[in-house]
Amino acid sequence: MKNIFFKYARLLASTAIIVNAAPALLIAADGTVEFPATRTVSAISADGSTWVGFQGTPNGNRAFRLLLAIPPTATGTQLPVINGGVASFASSISDDGTVIVGRVALNGGGRRAVLWDNSFNVIDLGTLNGGNDSIAVAVSGDGRTVVGNAADPQFNQQMRAFRWRRATGMESLGTLNNGDASFATGVNFDGKVVVGYSNDGNENNNLRAFRWTEASNQMVSLGTLGGSTSRASGVSGDGKVVVGYSSFGPRDIFDRAFRWTEASNQMESLGTLNNGDNSRANAISSDGKVIVGRSEDGSANNADRAFRWIEAQGMRSLDSLLADSGVDLGGIHMSNANSTNRDGTIIVATGDNTRSYIVRLSLPQSQNATSAGVMDEENFQSSLSQAAATLTFGHRMSDLTLNGAHGKPMRSVLEDGQNSIWAGGDLARLLGDDYSGFRGLGEIGFGHGFGDGVSAQVSIGGFGEETSLDTGGEASGRMLYIVPEVGFDLRDNLRMTLTGLYGRGTLDTRRGYLNGANTDFSEGKSDVATVSARLRLDWVDAFTLQDTKITPFLSYAISRSEQSAYTETGGAFPAEWNAYSDNTHVVRTGLDATYDLDERTTLLGHIEASYGVSGDPPVTGKTIGLSSFSIDNANSGGFGTQAGIGAEYDTGHGVASFMVNGSLGANNPVAWVAASYRVRF
Repeated sequence: MKNIFFKYARLLASTAIIVNAAPALLIAADGTVEFPATRTVSAISADGSTWVGFQGTPNGNRAFRLLLAIPPTATGTQLPVINGGVASFASSISDDGTVIVGRVALNGGGRRAVLWDNSFNVIDLGTLNGGNDSIAVAVSGDGRTVVGNAADPQFNQQMRAFRWRRATGMESLGTLNNGDASFATGVNFDGKVVVGYSNDGNENNNLRAFRWTEASNQMVSLGTLGGSTSRASGVSGDGKVVVGYSSFGPRDIFDRAFRWTEASNQMESLGTLNNGDNSRANAISSDGKVIVGRSEDGSANNADRAFRWIEAQGMRSLDSLLADSGVDLGGIHMSNANSTNRDGTIIVATGDNTRSYIVRLSLPQSQNATSAGVMDEENFQSSLSQAAATLTFGHRMSDLTLNGAHGKPMRSVLEDGQNSIWAGGDLARLLGDDYSGFRGLGEIGFGHGFGDGVSAQVSIGGFGEETSLDTGGEASGRMLYIVPEVGFDLRDNLRMTLTGLYGRGTLDTRRGYLNGANTDFSEGKSDVATVSARLRLDWVDAFTLQDTKITPFLSYAISRSEQSAYTETGGAFPAEWNAYSDNTHVVRTGLDATYDLDERTTLLGHIEASYGVSGDPPVTGKTIGLSSFSIDNANSGGFGTQAGIGAEYDTGHGVASFMVNGSLGANNPVAWVAASYRVRF
């Protein structure tokens, strides 16, 4: 046994002398990143797919745009600042997510209202009459109108609500009855209605909610709920419903969320949660039916709780609505609802742990979703990324088949008129951090030697893979394949082998993610087809080192894998995945080594380096009822290495082979064993 160990060591050492293995390049398929704890989400697009806000960076606060479920930019695309800017904040986004507005803080003091377009160009919206301060607060649903506030030097640098359009630039909306200042907070879809609050010159300069219309070109006070002040914070898409909050009760010590409608021309109090002291409405859905905000909860010692208001139910906390739907928040409370989408089915909320969440209370009409849910952005994006990585299932089958069961074509060369039959298999263990599990194959085959150095063989087999995904998810794939192969001598010791592969099968994916504190699952099945071809050159027994025969080789393989579209069912956030196809090209070079231990036993060694190039098309789809997504780098190429040791034993009736292998590649390290039994006759 000791002698055999040293023989193996010498075999691999003599092989390694010739080729230095390429360094392993391990790249997480989901571009794993650290999510900042200081992120604040200000608004979401109408379809819920795009979030904007600001987050802390080493260089101060920076505005960001986060496209849901694009892992390489999972921390958000940092938006540029104008010259002289030292910090930035995004406050609003158009319905289609292509226009973002906010402000940039300047190095010399003051602020500038800015607009970011879909190409991340930043546009300075200027100031009023040469003033030194302006901020953009909201953008219309169609992205053409921006509203905000700017200091006006003609009125002693007092703030004035403004409306900005490309054709007209920044225009002051004035104040209520010549009050001191005004502030715009919301704008309807087409930019013809603006809401906010202004000092009212007729009401002792107290702040009053206003509604401004293009038709009248003037502000109109919306009144109060009995107190002396009120503020508007949002407006419906048609401009006919306004929300905000008003002081209430003696000495204005309480605030109440309100709804004002054009039809009634008066404010309506939305109340509080369980007789809490204060409430404020932050936003309204475009259709005007859903209002969100925060309220102190009388049953929770007046702690802040996020609420949703609809006419049929009144004000309810998101906590209670989620609990009614069976969602366990695990002790976290939704403390503030910041924004909502077009129809109020998606709500962006802040937890009392300062993290941002997507909350969905209404199920999409498809009913593929089976429960309401609350989504933590980091965990959910990770689940999509891992599911996207499984779409390379066909390439993984091709790789193990061509470089495992058919990775040593020189061991199956046949003489003139000679036949062979064999059975074999490979079993691999995935050892990476991305996902872990097993894959394996089994096959049978027949070969025939035609003379003049030409031999051919064909095999049929089955491939399977079981992988574990994050949060209890899993993927299970099955595929049947056929491999034709022909080899022939180019000259005395130079041999060419051409190998083809075709396989078809299915992939079942069970994607796990956190829905509150509990694990939820969405499942789907897709069809997979793979076709591959490989050309390999072997310089047979090119030289000998200490009785070890060395065969250098070079190969090129191309593989195309296609996966059908599929739709998940179950869980709170099922997804629709579009059809996916990808081509890979892999070049390999290395050495095969053999050492005859005795008349019946041959020791085997193998070492190689590879480089792969993948088409890397994005994986696309949509979260049902929520948003579309595009995930890059599902199958990154790059450098890889592989090595193995084994032995063949001639039983007298056939040859048994066993080999232990390991590989490092662009995705995951893999260890596997291969065994076969071949009979020649």
